[in-house]
Amino acid sequence: MSDTDETPGITENETPAKGLAPLHTVEDLRKVKEDATRKVLAYSILAVLGLLYLGMLAAVIFGALSADDLVRVAGALSGFQTLAAAVAGFYFARGK
Repeated sequence: MSDTDETPGITENETPAKGLAPLHTVEDLRKVKEDATRKVLAYSILAVLGLLYLGMLAAVIFGALSADDLVRVAGALSGFQTLAAAVAGFYFARGK
């Protein structure tokens, strides 16, 4: 076939019939990427916070932290805990 041959009945200005192929717009793809990024960030922050608290618990169990030190470390983690709560709130409250 030469470059001038066209398939009968199909033009480049024609919209595909519904059900034949999904149309993905730039907005659809951007939303998918934003959701994926948001998910990775939310789970990462929650995982790091969980690891920090597990480490703190292990330190208490093995005697590396006293009760006073435990209060100080918990206070130091409060900023990160606030960040994790905000991230979890924004991510999980999105009505999926």
